[in-house]
Amino acid sequence: MRFMGLDLNLLVAFRAIMDTRSVTGAAQQLHLTQPAVSNALQRLRQYFDDDLFVPSGNRMLPTPLADRLAGPVKAILADSTAMLATARPFDPPTADRLFVIAAPDDVTEVVIAPALNRIFDAAPGIRLDIVPLTADHSTPLNSGDVDMHIVPRAFSVPNQPTISLYDDDYVVLGDRDNPALRHGMTGAELRRFHIVGALIVAPRRMTGAHAPQMVARLLDEASVTVKNFSQLPALIAGSERLAVVPRRHAEVMCRHYPLSAYDMAEKGPPLEMVLQLERKRENDAGLQWLAEELVATMRR
Repeated sequence: MRFMGLDLNLLVAFRAIMDTRSVTGAAQQLHLTQPAVSNALQRLRQYFDDDLFVPSGNRMLPTPLADRLAGPVKAILADSTAMLATARPFDPPTADRLFVIAAPDDVTEVVIAPALNRIFDAAPGIRLDIVPLTADHSTPLNSGDVDMHIVPRAFSVPNQPTISLYDDDYVVLGDRDNPALRHGMTGAELRRFHIVGALIVAPRRMTGAHAPQMVARLLDEASVTVKNFSQLPALIAGSERLAVVPRRHAEVMCRHYPLSAYDMAEKGPPLEMVLQLERKRENDAGLQWLAEELVATMRR
């Protein structure tokens, strides 16, 4: 299809080259041959009368015009995807579709992993791409780079459809043979130990913004910090080190590792986790179905 003389299919190639900074990488992403993508780039150059991408070592760097086009092209493709997905019915048994979900690794274990059997029994042909949250997690959702994300309500994106998934709170996680640990430990008592903190997405002080004050202080003062909750067991098992983590994920880790979870003296407000969709895709039947499956898993 052409619009103002431009084959709109070329915008997909432009976006892939912009994403990968490589003709070869774009070809792999689009499941096309490298000559086909090279031909698309040549046609784009002719239309815009600009190189768009210039070689620099093993990469293709965008020209100033390409940088200016990147945002509008992304928006056009996202709007087109949303329009087509909304117009199509979704039949789980016959669906062949990729869903991209952004979530921290603790949510993957607490929400997504328990839902997989249910999801694939109903829709065996779909695929899930689970990606980490980014520091600016609103941008991938707003741009359509992810279909949905799961975040604490305090970090939710304003004015986007929001579904409550579950409430949680924080506990202390330690080696199950550590005799010093007990329920109801105060912040002062916990500070005698080396704390291992999982700081997901945001800078340290922002990461604790949705947590009770004592938890936020412990995370800020952590002796060791990691980017994934899945790294914690190896760092605390068989030692006196502790971690402060959401209760539901602590329960998962305690089932698989020699760890125990303990309540803290300060309970604080609950940690509410929510699922968000992009507003333009709120009526996408496939996304509605997937969201309902995840919610149903947490309601069981």
